Amino acid sequence: MHKAGFVNIIGLPNAGKSTLLNALLGEKLVIATPKAQTTRKRVLGIFNDDESQIVFSDTPGFIHDPHYELHKNLNTMVIEAFTDADMMIYITEPEKRDLGELGNKLRQLDCPLLILINKADMSNVEKLGRYASFLEKEFPGAHVKIISALHGFNVEQIVPFVKTFLSEHPPYFDKEELSDRDIRFFVTERYTLTLQ
Repeated sequence: MHKAGFVNIIGLPNAGKSTLLNALLGEKLVIATPKAQTTRKRVLGIFNDDESQIVFSDTPGFIHDPHYELHKNLNTMVIEAFTDADMMIYITEPEKRDLGELGNKLRQLDCPLLILINKADMSNVEKLGRYASFLEKEFPGAHVKIISALHGFNVEQIVPFVKTFLSEHPPYFDKEELSDRDIRFFVTERYTLTLQ
């Protein structure tokens, strides 16, 4: 039996979405920098093994109260991610309690929600536990895990966990593919970043 599905990763700017995707794939597929809004397009990263294919979507960081047309357009990409997911991953940092519009959208999800509290290495056990409890109350039914995408803490738990929610389905992409983007896209993206 082969399983497959689409898992969209959303969060605020610099929460660690791209770092997480790279860690899950074991490849430095997408650019991950401290600079906000580095990701400006949805990029699919494809995890493959013998019995499954998980199509992860890395989205731009969601901007509360956007003032610029660019930010509004990037937010639209994030909102679109709510329409085509078999599972949603919301990645956040410790003590980020102002969830705003994104929080409202997450409460209305009709697919499984995995909340990852990232950057565990920058907090302590007491604060992380308190924040996890807050999120569990805010999003009943969501699954909350504490990770550090940069340092690999608890990252190995994510793929097996996601697999339990996937439906039986043949692969959506060739099993040798790592992304829906070609090499030219990644070269251009890295070159553009160096000019900024």
